[in-house]
Formats: sequence, C-alpha cells, structure tokens
Amino acid sequence: MQDVRYGYNELPPSQRHPLLLRFVNQLTHFMALLLWVAGTLPFISQTHPRTWLGNLGSNFDQRNF
Repeated sequence: MQDVRYGYNELPPSQRHPLLLRFVNQLTHFMALLLWVAGTLPFISQTHPRTWLGNLGSNFDQRNF
C-alpha cells in the first residue's frame, strides 16, 4: 500500500549539460587551474623545466670523492 502523503519513490530526471560545457568545466577546476599556471610560468620566464633540471648535476665533480 502506497502512502499518498509522500508520493512515489522516484527522482526527477537530471538535466544534461552539453559536452563542450562539461569539458570546459573540467579545465577550469581549481587543481586544473593550478596546473595551467605551473605550465605557463616557464614560458613566461623563458625557461624550460628540462633546462634547469638538466643543470642540477652539472656542478657535481667526481674527483672530490
């Protein structure tokens, strides 16, 4: 017996957003924005991460050991 006061146990259909809008929302998430900033900083400063990572071991001299 169904209780008339509360109605049926149903959820309303959810709204579907367009695929492009869902994609843009993923690109503007907080962590995604941090990655965008971290990726563009080397280009703004005109350095490349490989350049400064490659120079980390350049001062290492085997003769000191």
